[in-house]
Amino acid sequence: MNRTIYSVLLGLFAAVVLCAQDTPPDTPQQAPAGGGFGRGGGGAAATPDPQPYDRVITKDAKTTKGLFIVHQINAIYHVALRVRAPMLING
Repeated sequence: MNRTIYSVLLGLFAAVVLCAQDTPPDTPQQAPAGGGFGRGGGGAAATPDPQPYDRVITKDAKTTKGLFIVHQINAIYHVALRVRAPMLING
């Protein structure tokens, strides 16, 4: 009895997983204009190399501490994780 129930549930699970997957598009997606960094992308050219933490987060940043450390500079938010060495996630 239990084996039949498990078999039916496994079959239903497999059917749902296989039906839920999207098919890939036929045409390759183009990168958004402006380099694809952040929203909008325009303005100053984005530097491809990672910048030091102190250079990105300046004294002008408004910082909010909680589960994450959120720095706001103008309309750009930077999220830092609390780890031993500062790690920065742009967003």
